[in-house]
Amino acid sequence: MLNKIANRWKTHQQQHTARPAYLLIADIIADGINSGEFQPRDRLPPLRDLAALLAINYTTATRGYAEARRLSSGDGELYPRQSALGTAQRRQQL
Repeated sequence: MLNKIANRWKTHQQQHTARPAYLLIADIIADGINSGEFQPRDRLPPLRDLAALLAINYTTATRGYAEARRLSSGDGELYPRQSALGTAQRRQQL
């Protein structure tokens, strides 16, 4: 999963150079879920590992996960969720 995110990071940085890093992280997660590359119950990388790999601050990585969760938890069936297990999880239908 970490390698998939790193590859997408490079692509997104080339396309959206003015976009803040935390928004790029949210975009990468959303794109991975929408394309089917990231499946429900896939482990999201630990924040420290993600921050080190992308050479960003830990707080930026945390903000990226939070933004991904905020943006996708309203409409989509799948959403990234930072839980104790750090997994992407299927949204419960109410």
